[in-house]
Amino acid sequence: MQSIFIDHLEAETIIGVYPHERLAPQALVLDIEIGLPNARGFTTDQLADTVDYAAVVALVRRELESHSFHLLERLAHHLCEQIERQTDATQIRMRIAKPGILPGTRAVGVILERGFPRTGTLPGTEFADHSRQ
Repeated sequence: MQSIFIDHLEAETIIGVYPHERLAPQALVLDIEIGLPNARGFTTDQLADTVDYAAVVALVRRELESHSFHLLERLAHHLCEQIERQTDATQIRMRIAKPGILPGTRAVGVILERGFPRTGTLPGTEFADHSRQ
């Protein structure tokens, strides 16, 4: 698999279940890996042949500024949906952490992995015998 990644994106948003969590934006740290549909960008050296990580960072920041959620799980799902809609991602692995919110922990958070078949053919089935279907 070929992919791009964004490591340790620091941002803030209103998130949380408890009233005190919703009074002010909270710090989040995001790690995002985006699977690419092909390896063209590795050979052509053209931005149009890959996913622009600067555009993904801008997208994430816009979404965090314009939306609020109660759960990190829903936020992760929302961000994955937006990245899928605006890129050619074949899969996304996203880790969102809330640093320092629980005593004795460095961070708590969620990890979401999603795949998006783009060709109509599932990976690994290109040579399958479908004659009996």
